[in-house]
Amino acid sequence: MYARVPTFKISAEDIDAAVLHFENVTVPELRKLPGFKGATLLVSRETGITRAIVSWDSRETLDSSFESTKGLRAQYTEKFGAELASIEEFEVAVQV
Repeated sequence: MYARVPTFKISAEDIDAAVLHFENVTVPELRKLPGFKGATLLVSRETGITRAIVSWDSRETLDSSFESTKGLRAQYTEKFGAELASIEEFEVAVQV
């Protein structure tokens, strides 16, 4: 399994709205993509950092999802005036 981890900086006041957006908009769209395995959203209410961990069943589906998820990242950036701080990719070594 593999994961893409985008990190955004948003206004701390927007955290609750960002969580709802992730649950109601982002996740349903991710579920439509081949190889999607799951997603977790981490937030810091103090700093306004949000970090999504989005898991894919293979390196191939991770790679092929990059363009498909670009619009979701752009939508989140625009809606919350977010700064995309980083996008990292990892192999998932252990998941319990």
